[in-house]
Amino acid sequence: MVLPLALLLLARRGTDPRHPAVTGAALGAAVGALAWGLTDLWCPVTGPRHLLLGHLLPVLVVTAVGAVVGWWLMPPPSRPPRA
Repeated sequence: MVLPLALLLLARRGTDPRHPAVTGAALGAAVGALAWGLTDLWCPVTGPRHLLLGHLLPVLVVTAVGAVVGWWLMPPPSRPPRA
């Protein structure tokens, strides 16, 4: 999940003029949803606790990471990029 998210964020670097954290969160959610879908094809467990902790929680974590990294890596033009 990390490599696709990093590549998407680097490809979008400097392109969001207003809300880079929202863009990062959206990209993180997309990558997390893709990973969830692929995992769901393989995973035979359907218990609610497992689905929440093993499938949904990682999507939420990747969404949060995407928001933080998006804010850090894709600053608006008025803010210089962080090194």
